[in-house]
Amino acid sequence: MQNSPSNRLPDFQTAAEFESVSEGYQHLSMRMLARTVGSAGACTAMFTYRDGTPVQEADLEVRTRDPRDTVQYTNQPSLNGGGDIVNAATANATLPDRLDWTEWAVHRYDWTPGRSTWFVDGAQAATIVFQAPRDPAQLVFNAWSDGGEWTGNMSLEDAAYLQIQWLEMVYNTTDGKAPRRAAAGCRSVCSIDETTVLGTPVLISSSGVRSVGASAMAAWIPSMLVLVYSMSALGGLFQ
Repeated sequence: MQNSPSNRLPDFQTAAEFESVSEGYQHLSMRMLARTVGSAGACTAMFTYRDGTPVQEADLEVRTRDPRDTVQYTNQPSLNGGGDIVNAATANATLPDRLDWTEWAVHRYDWTPGRSTWFVDGAQAATIVFQAPRDPAQLVFNAWSDGGEWTGNMSLEDAAYLQIQWLEMVYNTTDGKAPRRAAAGCRSVCSIDETTVLGTPVLISSSGVRSVGASAMAAWIPSMLVLVYSMSALGGLFQ
C-alpha cells in the first residue's frame, strides 16, 4: 500500500494512517522492519491506543526534525494538567550501534503487564513502567504533522515517509470467546525469536506451561508499505 505525495495546497496538510480492525489486543510483541525518510517537520509512529480519560497509549515516534539517531518512546499522557512534561512517562533514546532512523532496522515494542519495552535490532532502547497500558487496545501506524511545536513545520513541496517491509506480531486478544486450554496448560511452546525463518515460529519446549486466559496468536505480514506525509492533500486511512 502506498499513499503518494503531491503538491501542497494552500489550506491544509496531509496525514496517512492505518490501524488494526481489532481494538482487543491486550499484551503483545509487535515488530516491523521499517525506516523513516524525508524532510523535517513530520512525525512517524507505531503505537497502541485506547481512547479514554486519561488515554492509554504507548508510542514509538520519530520526529524528522530531530537528530537521526534519536527516537521518542512514551507511555501517554506525557504532559500533566499544567502542560509540563512528565519525565517518568517518556524517554528520548539514542539508537544502538550508530544506527539512524533512515536505515532499515527491526523496531520492536513489547507490551507486558505493567511495562512497555522497545528494542531496535534486538538491542533494548527503552523501558517504561510508569502508566503502562492496562486495558485492551488497537494498533496504529501513521505519518503526520500539524505544523506545531511537536512536529515542526514542513517546507512547501516536501514530504516524509514511514516505509515498512514487514510486520510481525505475537499477541493476546480479548475479542470474541477465547479458547480455553486444559488445566495442565500448553503442551508445546513456540518462539518467534529463536527461529531462523522469518514469520515461522520454532518449537522450544513441549513440557507444558501455564495457560493464559485470553487467546494467544501470532501473525506475520510481509509487505512493502509506505506511509507518506506531504504538504498537499489529505492522506488515507487503511484498515
